[in-house]
Amino acid sequence: MTGHRIDELLDAKRDGTLDSPSATELERELRQNSAARRRAEEIDSLSQILDVVADEPPAAIVSDVMEKISALPVRRPGARVIRWFPRSTSGGGMVMAKKVMFGVAAAAAIVLISVAITGFPHMNSSGTLARLVRQSAHRRRRLRHPT
Repeated sequence: MTGHRIDELLDAKRDGTLDSPSATELERELRQNSAARRRAEEIDSLSQILDVVADEPPAAIVSDVMEKISALPVRRPGARVIRWFPRSTSGGGMVMAKKVMFGVAAAAAIVLISVAITGFPHMNSSGTLARLVRQSAHRRRRLRHPT
């Protein structure tokens, strides 16, 4: 049995969620494996130590940490502030960043170029779109039922 599996079983036993087949497996492993017994003893002693420790830290530690935090500068001198949202203009509109404008322009150019190259099926009085649909259906039928 691997050390990871032993740790899983010991954790489940400590939490009270160990089922009976797993409990039998753990007991057998603890009888046969000295390394597993040592690991179980280590975890038991650590659990006992942690149970003794109080839930709240000592007041002296809290005050020392708070003093050190308050002594830290809020911002280094000369540090730049990153603004995630652009500032609003005096007219109330939002100023769009150059990178975003270039990105939108590039995306629009790609769409326009792809439509210009591939074309767009126009629906006019001669029924161009309907003819394309009929041709597509005819091709599919030929592929399914070759003559």
